[in-house]
Amino acid sequence: GEGSITTFVWPYGEQADKKILEHLEKSGYKAARKTGNLGSSTNFEIPSDMMHWSYNASDRDLLACADEFDSFADDGSLKFFCFGVHSVDFERANRWDALEKFAEQYGDRESDFWYASVEDIFNYRDAVKSLIVTENSIENPSNISIYLKINGEKVIIAPNCAVSV
Repeated sequence: GEGSITTFVWPYGEQADKKILEHLEKSGYKAARKTGNLGSSTNFEIPSDMMHWSYNASDRDLLACADEFDSFADDGSLKFFCFGVHSVDFERANRWDALEKFAEQYGDRESDFWYASVEDIFNYRDAVKSLIVTENSIENPSNISIYLKINGEKVIIAPNCAVSV
């Protein structure tokens, strides 16, 4: 296909060898997810270490974690929810009903959630970090639209544009 692969899953857990990490970063990789029985995390912050992040929920606690995520008040900060599952996990534990209920509750809610690939999320996070904030304006030097609340009002800052504050 077209494009390039910039994210992947570490085989056998995760990798800590600094030479491998340096090589991957020089080769253009942006993120890698851990594997294995990691347990879940209701820390819904966007991962700070893009080469060693993990999902928030598994097949065992998907609905409880999703409900907790959905209950957060909109405080203007970015929240991150990712569940790591394989169909075989639902099959072995006979939990297909949980996946179906999750899809019914949290699918098709574009006004509430942004459904994105891991790369999209990390690119957005980097674009937010690149904002240039001055006393009178906020400039978006990235090629991604940024969504903000300024004085309680929702604002979209288009790529390579600025808004007055």
